[in-house]
Amino acid sequence: MIFRPLPVLTVCSAVSLVILMWLGNWQYGRYAEKIAREAAGPVPWETAYISPEMPTPFSIRTVLDGKPVWKIVLPIDTASDATRYAVIELVEGNDPPAFKPIEDYPLVGQTVEGIFTSPLGPGNFTLAPNMEARAWYAFDGEAFSELLGVPPAAEVPLFEPVELKYTDTRGIARLIRNPYADFYQGDPLPPQRHFGYAITWWGLAIALFVMYLVFHHSQGRLRFRKAS
Repeated sequence: MIFRPLPVLTVCSAVSLVILMWLGNWQYGRYAEKIAREAAGPVPWETAYISPEMPTPFSIRTVLDGKPVWKIVLPIDTASDATRYAVIELVEGNDPPAFKPIEDYPLVGQTVEGIFTSPLGPGNFTLAPNMEARAWYAFDGEAFSELLGVPPAAEVPLFEPVELKYTDTRGIARLIRNPYADFYQGDPLPPQRHFGYAITWWGLAIALFVMYLVFHHSQGRLRFRKAS
């Protein structure tokens, strides 16, 4: 076999191959993690008291069924020295929702069932928050706590109630089963989607490797037997 690789193309292809394989392995890891959670059985519900004594809500943008949705989040009192937060309502729309008086949110002043979660914080590409509107594009418990002057929770800082009031863009409100209070600890993506993503990344890695070999063969730099 004769193989004379192009240096720059080989380095770029190798780096891309490593990244694609890493992405595939990461998605498969998420798939395996969620399958294990399902096998362990339903998540036991916890309870939290939605205190009206800290009446400073924030909104966090997320996506639900392909639609932009804002989580209305309120600080709540806990038995520890750290302050956790609870989602108290979901509001559909592109723009940050206007806050209502605290007493107008149905869950405030109630003890409700749900789960404590550890949502992902801001990343490198997360939009900067709108401080004036108290609107964030990712959960940031440390920033919330700093603004409020309270100690943040180190773990599972966000409480997701089992049921929430949901208001759509027409202003129609209804009570829904909170999709973020589930097996996946606040991540609504089912495990099969992660498996599909893993196959996609691995498939791209294989396609890249095949194209690399085909290109070198077409340029006469790869021969599997000597020419006669």
